[in-house]
Amino acid sequence: MWLHYNCSKLFEIGLRGNLPSLLQSFFYDRSIRVRIQNIYCSHYFIQNGVPQGEVWSAPFFLIATNDLINCITFPLTRRLFADDFSVPLASFNPKRAALLLHLTNNKISSWSSARRFRFSDKKIVLVILRKIHSRSPSPPPLLHFQNFQITLQLFTKFLGLTFHSNTSWIPLIEILKAS
Repeated sequence: MWLHYNCSKLFEIGLRGNLPSLLQSFFYDRSIRVRIQNIYCSHYFIQNGVPQGEVWSAPFFLIATNDLINCITFPLTRRLFADDFSVPLASFNPKRAALLLHLTNNKISSWSSARRFRFSDKKIVLVILRKIHSRSPSPPPLLHFQNFQITLQLFTKFLGLTFHSNTSWIPLIEILKAS
């Protein structure tokens, strides 16, 4: 996370006085160091980001990402829970759906670039949910995010729930049996 951005968000949400100064001190002069048994490596100073596992890490992350949802406009919907984010869209017109998703990807990409956020290409996926007896599917859209193509998958997990492309319960039951 970009430190200047997070500090400006504290001011934007109305924090004034000593509390923002105290919270900002959380970001500066931070270093990490690795220990393997009794051997320590040298200190590495953290340029950006919030130390993981710290008490303030989660609130700072949530403050920094809270306005991400503004990139998503109707008819798309959004689900943001901590660091899990999804953009569901229901449509009978695959070409229109692909265009809307493309435009939204561009907005999210611009948002993340302006704030120096990075998204993992392994975690961004496309799952097309279809009714079991729907007509033959049209070819999936080629969607890109930043510099990579979004992969089409048969299923994905979001908040512990598995969403399968054929919207049948059978693959979900198989996954539960295997675990």
